[in-house]
Amino acid sequence: MNDDRTLERAARSWLEEGPTQAPDRAVDAALSRIQTTRQDRGPWIPGRLPIMSLTARLVASVAALAVVVAVGLSIVRVGSVGGPPATPTPAPTPTATPGPTLVDAACGLLTSDEVQVAAGQGIGVVPGASGTRPTTYCIYSDGGGDTWLQTALTRPGGAAAFTAAKAIAGAQAENSLGNGAVFDPATGTLYILRGDSMASIRPLFTFDTVEQQHAMALRLAPVLIPRL
Repeated sequence: MNDDRTLERAARSWLEEGPTQAPDRAVDAALSRIQTTRQDRGPWIPGRLPIMSLTARLVASVAALAVVVAVGLSIVRVGSVGGPPATPTPAPTPTATPGPTLVDAACGLLTSDEVQVAAGQGIGVVPGASGTRPTTYCIYSDGGGDTWLQTALTRPGGAAAFTAAKAIAGAQAENSLGNGAVFDPATGTLYILRGDSMASIRPLFTFDTVEQQHAMALRLAPVLIPRL
């Protein structure tokens, strides 16, 4: 009887304190009790189940709880195993779209060959871009440092710029090119409007007279207008 009470007290103490493993004293006492207890079979009464003693129930509870604790600890250990958390991959940086090229600016309105043909000269001319949007410029020069032609492109804002060009004193409407063209005799410049884009053509160098500048600009205008 004393062994039963000792085992009971040890088991109750272990269950209340909640250790991660059973005390050696309780385990040893339980094993000793199991080995020394006679397994006498009592008379079997039909319709009645055998009743488990308090000591046996405590031993069974201890064993079941030990299994649960062992399984829980193994799960915690398995969950903690592994490498460091994966580092999130940064989103790709959008690639910047290239800015406008010369084809979109004043130098895209006329080629060197087209200027040479209109001028009737065999000397090569090279375009050089300048200015910033909305207004860019293109100067066509030869190897000797002479400037043959200057073009300008205003886009957007061409409509407002063309209104200002028409208001220049002495500006003449160029009816051969439609309503969207005026010529300024003071500078020898032809202004052409298409939508909200305005281009200007100003012949230079050997074109000494206004008439020569006017004729040169009119030869180049049909080539330039489709590119506005």
